[in-house]
Amino acid sequence: IATSADATPIDYLVRKPTGDGPFPVVVYVHGAPGGNGREGLKHWADPARWTPFLEAGFAVCISDYRGHEPNRPFQVLRGEVNATDDVSAVIAALASDPTLAPDRVAIIGNSLGGVTTLQGTAEGKINARCLVLNAPASFQFVGLRGRPAPGVPLSDDDIDRKAALRRIEPINVPVLFILGTADGLTPINLKLVDLMQAADKDVRLELFPDQGHAFTNGPDSPAFHRAVSQS
Repeated sequence: IATSADATPIDYLVRKPTGDGPFPVVVYVHGAPGGNGREGLKHWADPARWTPFLEAGFAVCISDYRGHEPNRPFQVLRGEVNATDDVSAVIAALASDPTLAPDRVAIIGNSLGGVTTLQGTAEGKINARCLVLNAPASFQFVGLRGRPAPGVPLSDDDIDRKAALRRIEPINVPVLFILGTADGLTPINLKLVDLMQAADKDVRLELFPDQGHAFTNGPDSPAFHRAVSQS
């Protein structure tokens, strides 16, 4: 268990490859809800997703973050201490394990976990070698105004471009976006990719036809396996 900046306990799970290490670490930050606890985190520990990483020599950490009221997931990103501090605390806890390499951490963030990763990186609380963002819930990060129409690209009038670019500016690690065309969040994230490209950031997009919001969680499918291999 890690301890966040306000003393909130944060659970996490770790699996390691065979060998002595120190191993590079992939930290997975799941989608809503937060506050899963140790037993709840096992839901995200699907061997089909993580076995390829373990076989490639990576340790895998499944990180929780604080809980929230029903249907109010973005509560976790409010306040002076929030979910970004929770993920930071988990990474700090990993650094105490001599079989892990704390300077060789990559983060995969899914949905709410994706925007938590993005915000924490922008604020300097989360430090990683690279980020993989699976359908991040980036409404607030881009300053979305209103609700996007399905399948319609966003314009600068739909977002707070100046504020979004200000948030993007401190992000100086490679970022991979994995998105499905059938996900309602994809127009928002395509706009975010455009903004990161405009800011000359190291950003890459993998767009999966006909895939929805959670396809990177499975079930077993060619798109799921391709997304894992891209990660």
